[in-house]
Amino acid sequence: MIAIYCRVSSDEQADRGTIDNQKQFAEQYCKLHSLPIYDYYMDDGVTGTMPIHKRPAGQRLLRDAANKCFDTVIFYKPDRLGRSLRVTLDAVSQLEQLGISIKSMTEQFDTTTPAGRFGLNIFATVAELDRETILDRMHQGALRHARLGKWLSGLPPYGYKVVDGYLEPDEQLIDGLPYSPADVIRMIFELAAKGQSTISIANHLNDLNIPSKYKLHATTRKCSGYWYQSKVLNILHNTVYYGYRVHGKLSDSPKAEHIAQTVPAIVDKELWDSAQAKLKLNFMQPTLVKQREYLLRGLIKCGLCGYSYCGITTGVGKNSHGKPTTYYACTGKTKARPKATAHLRCHATNVKADWLEDIVWADCMQYVMAPGKVIVDSKAVFDAAAAQR
Repeated sequence: MIAIYCRVSSDEQADRGTIDNQKQFAEQYCKLHSLPIYDYYMDDGVTGTMPIHKRPAGQRLLRDAANKCFDTVIFYKPDRLGRSLRVTLDAVSQLEQLGISIKSMTEQFDTTTPAGRFGLNIFATVAELDRETILDRMHQGALRHARLGKWLSGLPPYGYKVVDGYLEPDEQLIDGLPYSPADVIRMIFELAAKGQSTISIANHLNDLNIPSKYKLHATTRKCSGYWYQSKVLNILHNTVYYGYRVHGKLSDSPKAEHIAQTVPAIVDKELWDSAQAKLKLNFMQPTLVKQREYLLRGLIKCGLCGYSYCGITTGVGKNSHGKPTTYYACTGKTKARPKATAHLRCHATNVKADWLEDIVWADCMQYVMAPGKVIVDSKAVFDAAAAQR
């Protein structure tokens, strides 16, 4: 019996069509050579640098191979198994260890002979060289366009549109609203420069029914469509709005080249600087009134929503009465939300900070004073749980 393995990456889909081309070729090949087909294993949109045992169809192929459902795997070219030498040879090794023969429909090689294995190495090395050459060519092309000032990073920033590859302010009115996306950006910076907090700005935008970025562009990406504090903050910190950006700044690659670009500004530098000064002032004020250090901040997870707990203090301020009390509270409960999603606020109970910290601190001290006992007790609990399983 024959298993047919097909694979295309997302880049290859864009350039050469779908995975059906390989499937049709395999059907004709098997018909010509009178080969019985057991099943097709199709990894559609999967990169060839991923090991075969991590691919959806590759996992099923190996599982059926272990169950002896077929005795031979055929594919269009060796680069369908992998686009790097290591990945290709690993895939061949895994299949051969299961007693499965391997055959390409377009290149002749026999992995049972030294010459055949040498030929496979050559094919795999050529496939790896081809991939690296394509990637380098694409990278150099992207750098060339970046030096020309073109936008190469997917969706444009809010307030901009892409025209012939370049960013331009989007002055077209949003459907049903008297504002354009560029007007929304000016509104955000003007409100921030007047001292309004990012929370109040987000609430103001939601009250005006202004769509957020992904809702505005009607993408398939899941999003609430509402404005949050973080979205407003990202816009206010973005230098593109006064006409300056650096291409490649967010890349993790050590070879990334940073290219400064000048783009049309939506706000002037003076307004941008004024907004930054107010943001810094708003950030410093909560720090000045912080009542204490919270030892477990960020270390506690909510059992209802999964968010981390943060420290809060009640009973402070000129209108408060009584002794200040500190708590740990779920951020899913305390974080600012649009009015439309207020019903999603977490209802977890606050925990008194002193009480919880005393318990955790006592447990830590017990381990420091008698680590051996804790290890023995933990092993006993683990063994009991294993016995029950």
